[in-house]
Amino acid sequence: MDGLPAGFLETLPLLLPAALLWFLLFWSDLRARRRLLAVVGPRARELAATLSPRERAVKRLLGCTGVFLLTLVLARLPAAGDEEAAAGPDLMLCLDVSRSMLVRDVPPSRLQRARRLIEDLTVAARGGRIGLVAYAGRARLLMPPTRDLAALRKVVRGVGSLSVPAAGTDLGAALGAAVAELQGGRGIVLLLSDGEDPKDTGLAFSRELGRSGITIHAVGLGSLRGGPVPELDALGEPLDPVEGAPLSFLDEDRLRRIAEASGGRLLRLDFAARTAGRELWREIGGTPASENHPGSADPSALAPFLLLAALSFGLPLGLTERRRRP
Repeated sequence: MDGLPAGFLETLPLLLPAALLWFLLFWSDLRARRRLLAVVGPRARELAATLSPRERAVKRLLGCTGVFLLTLVLARLPAAGDEEAAAGPDLMLCLDVSRSMLVRDVPPSRLQRARRLIEDLTVAARGGRIGLVAYAGRARLLMPPTRDLAALRKVVRGVGSLSVPAAGTDLGAALGAAVAELQGGRGIVLLLSDGEDPKDTGLAFSRELGRSGITIHAVGLGSLRGGPVPELDALGEPLDPVEGAPLSFLDEDRLRRIAEASGGRLLRLDFAARTAGRELWREIGGTPASENHPGSADPSALAPFLLLAALSFGLPLGLTERRRRP
């Protein structure tokens, strides 16, 4: 059927239940009218329902529209298997929360920029399992791989310098904690860091992961010009940098070597763009949410509204018609 849009052809079979209901209601009304005519004869019109034929037709149309919307909800909700097929590989995020991530060379700070990027990433992702490891002097699992990305976003918003109460930076420990959560030793690790690794444990660990089939991609937070590392107050909030404070610089070369040792790469993003999270998800092999159903919103998000509309339109079918008194 040339010239017809693909969306129309896909939706056409969903009209069948509503069309069948319309036919059954029409046939039922016709039988009832004939039965009444056979019993009471000319008085059939006086004893008929109070609704006029036009009102009854509108009522039937609303009811069939409700059935169509309900069919649409059931047909468009992705099944568990479909969701897994659309999902990208399991992803573990390694977020650096050491003190150097509080440097403000990229506003508002490296850590806040990373949190914002992760939130955008989880919005762009659909069906993927994503987990989170925060690290400083040691690593801490904050969220095992999950499909509940809304819950992950809540965790990310609470991540700060006190999430890992251990000074320093141990990148090897972070990668080890992330890999331990990947089922079957398969998946992707996304490292969000300024590249500082005083113990230099990240590169050796990355080579081992590359041999086992796990890929590490890296996103550099910070700038080459760097900035002073602030001290923390009793609540873990950064203080204004003082004169003579140590400086921290983005080490892109280290991040690139760590990523390439596992077969990954250093990802460069336009952090100011609203599509940064979507671009990042695409770069690591995932399918953005809007691309799973081109030209349409996420069916899961629309389902409650479609269901409410289906019930509202279908309500007239449950209303009885009053008969005129003889």
